[in-house]
Amino acid sequence: MGTVKTFVLDTNVILHDSKCLFSFKENDVAIPIEVIMELDPHKKGEDSISYHAREALRTIEGMPQIKVHDGGALLGEGLGKLRVISLPYHNKVKKIFSEQTMDHRILNAAYCLLNDGKSKGVKNDVIFVSKDVNLRIKAGALGITAEDYTTDAVPEAETFYAPSKTIEVTSEIISSLYKDKFTSFDKNDFNLKENESVTVDSNSSGSTALAFYKEGNLHLINKKEMRPLGIEARNSEQAFALNLLLDPNISSMTLAGPAGTGKTLLTLAAAYYLVKTGLYDRIYYTRKVIGLTDNDLGFLPGDANEKISPYMQGFFDNMLVLKSLNGNEALIKKIYETEKKVTLEPLAFIRGRSIPKAFFILDETQNDTAAEVKAILTRAGVGTKMVLLGDPTQIDSPYLSQSSNGLTHFISRFNGEKTYGHVSLVKGERSDLAELAARLL
Repeated sequence: MGTVKTFVLDTNVILHDSKCLFSFKENDVAIPIEVIMELDPHKKGEDSISYHAREALRTIEGMPQIKVHDGGALLGEGLGKLRVISLPYHNKVKKIFSEQTMDHRILNAAYCLLNDGKSKGVKNDVIFVSKDVNLRIKAGALGITAEDYTTDAVPEAETFYAPSKTIEVTSEIISSLYKDKFTSFDKNDFNLKENESVTVDSNSSGSTALAFYKEGNLHLINKKEMRPLGIEARNSEQAFALNLLLDPNISSMTLAGPAGTGKTLLTLAAAYYLVKTGLYDRIYYTRKVIGLTDNDLGFLPGDANEKISPYMQGFFDNMLVLKSLNGNEALIKKIYETEKKVTLEPLAFIRGRSIPKAFFILDETQNDTAAEVKAILTRAGVGTKMVLLGDPTQIDSPYLSQSSNGLTHFISRFNGEKTYGHVSLVKGERSDLAELAARLL
């Protein structure tokens, strides 16, 4: 075994994942008393941040308090010790950073731990862990090793958002696809996952087909047969998406892609169509309430629906597109206004619900944590289809990344399951300008 390290945790790490206390193996964990102070106002509430604050505080309280505030309490077999530290503000830190800022006082605790060992001539590996890149840079200025918390990061996450595969097959396979609508296929030849969508190509004959793999067979996808509410796929990825959206055997799926690729429009078209056919009783649409900038709208007037309306405008914009197509206005008015089979709710309102036989849409999932996505998915009752939408290049949370957000976690865990499918949309279809902006900016 090497030297035992001491990891000093910032508040945002605990609020991100309360299980982080047990993530450092045989190494010790130190929590500055200032972190405990910052956790206190977060412990009351229904969101995931409040949950993590409560869980961490309960864990700390459940340990022998004399040990926690002295030499440290053992976290478990094979793990290091946990201690809460309260240290005076160091003169060197005071010369650089104001003591009035709580972040600086947390940083001071790490600095004092590091220099305490140096003054005693003891090798003392202290690592400051924070999700705040600015604070990690400040730690470096004090000579403290600083790291991001990456225990929950998914390796090779970018591969989930790659374009769909094009596989080369014999002309006989393509002929069989068009004739019988399916053909047997060995997935190991191309490492295909269950329900994975592919373009099959025969260089010898020049023929191609769209297909998806399921239970040992390639199944043909016919774009012209999928036109929910008159919406037709404009490219192969949109055809892949519609195939999964309309498949009653797919109970959960993810659609990822930049703005303008058609994620929400395709999903809403499928949702209204399937409610019309009676496969689902109602539509749920939810997303985390996050604005485009830090300038939020404050206290909005009206009831709950009126308050969240500005944040759900993407839903209404796409619904207007659907209503503009021939024959859809009466149907959408019936489902949305008369029968009231569409529910729009912010993410925080969904916790604790049980939602059966619904077409459930979770938008902007790249801004949700893995815990939040789990809380939503476990709301699904019998007969419910869960569709997660997101753009991993537009993450608004300062503490999430492409490899650690809820959308990526969900894909990594569900990939290959028989009732799950994923499609990455790559081509913008909103307008030439929107496509250019998504690509160049």
